[in-house]
Amino acid sequence: MSFLFKKIQPWWNTLFFQRTLLSKTEYEEAIKDYIHNRLHCETYEILDREQGSIPMTSFDFTKNNTELITHIGTAGGWAKPSTGYTFLSTSKKIPLLISNLKAKGKKQNLKQEKRFWFYDLLFLDVLYRTNQKGHAIFTNLFRNRKPQLIFKFLDEETNLWEDIYYILGCPKWPFIKAFFRRLF
Repeated sequence: MSFLFKKIQPWWNTLFFQRTLLSKTEYEEAIKDYIHNRLHCETYEILDREQGSIPMTSFDFTKNNTELITHIGTAGGWAKPSTGYTFLSTSKKIPLLISNLKAKGKKQNLKQEKRFWFYDLLFLDVLYRTNQKGHAIFTNLFRNRKPQLIFKFLDEETNLWEDIYYILGCPKWPFIKAFFRRLF
C-alpha cells in the first residue's frame, strides 16, 4: 500500500496519506499557501518545479531480483518504507552490491534489517488506519526526542535500547493496536 500527502486546510496542521495524487494546481496552491501563511514571505520566485511521489510501502521489492539481476534504489527496495528516503540506504548497500558482484559464492543480504522493516510496517499501518494523526505523531516525536536520535533511528543505526527510547516518544495507543493487529 502506498500513501501520498493530501492537502487539508490548513495543510501544515494536518497531513493525510492517500492512494491518489492531487492535481499540480492543488500542490502549487498548497506550497504558495505555506510560503505566505506559515513563512510569512510575500516576495519570492519559483525557479523550478519538481514532481514525484514517495513510495511508502512495505512490499518486498527484493522478490523481483534474480540470480542475474539485482534491482537497486527504489526498485530494489532500498527506500525506507516509512519515509521513502533512499540515499543513505543506497550508500550503505553499494559496497555490498559490489562485493556480491565480485563474489562467486554466498551473496550478502541487501534487504532492510528486519526490526526496522517491522517498525516501518507498524508505522505505515498507523498512518493507513488513522492518517489524520500523522501530524500529531510527527509533532510529538520531534517535541519529545532530540533530532540526532530521530535521524539515527531513521538511518537505522540505533541499538535496541535507543529504539525503545525512540518508540516511547511516539503516541503509544495507535502503535500498540498496530502491533497486536500484526500479531493476530
